[in-house]
Amino acid sequence: MNWTQLKSVLSRGIDIQNHTHSHSSLSSLSEIEIVNEIEKSQDLIFENLGITPNLFAYPFGENSTIAQKVVSQYFDAAFGQHSGAFSINQKYFIPRFPLNENYGSINRIKDASSVLPFNNVLIEPGNPYQSEPISRYALDFNEDPSNINCFISDFQGSFNPTVTNLNNKLLVELNRLPVKGRLRFNCTKVNNGIFWFGYQYLVN
Repeated sequence: MNWTQLKSVLSRGIDIQNHTHSHSSLSSLSEIEIVNEIEKSQDLIFENLGITPNLFAYPFGENSTIAQKVVSQYFDAAFGQHSGAFSINQKYFIPRFPLNENYGSINRIKDASSVLPFNNVLIEPGNPYQSEPISRYALDFNEDPSNINCFISDFQGSFNPTVTNLNNKLLVELNRLPVKGRLRFNCTKVNNGIFWFGYQYLVN
């Protein structure tokens, strides 16, 4: 879309937010490179539309702890590209369900909008960017995880992990090293609704 078209949709109540200047993955960029991506796009949006975006979406959903730190200095919240229930506990890596030609049916929208968040899940390692693959992870759901099931996958397919419950934390040992690309955790529980935690890593 060009600036004229964006002005038109903005006047009709459509919200326009920030998605970087060049659409580069922020996962391996330096802090100054991320700052430049954000400030250049913020300036262009303000110059052409007269607004200052307060929300951000990572290109490809890919980021790092450095990227989240920089983004938090400019925006109120930021979105990844991994499925899961909306949770303010992941304020700068909020999940979002894909809604497109393949996943855009009314039933799909109803299902996605009805899932519930867990309360403040912690996953280790916490950095969404992995400079090299690892096979061990830990998840703390702040509750008994006995009824929680996790599906883990990468570009090569799904894993068959060994999961151990240790002091109400799930210790996950993958049966192989993840391949280069996106590694996704999707953990769910059914209890008066479907609770869904999602997380995405980028493995270098």
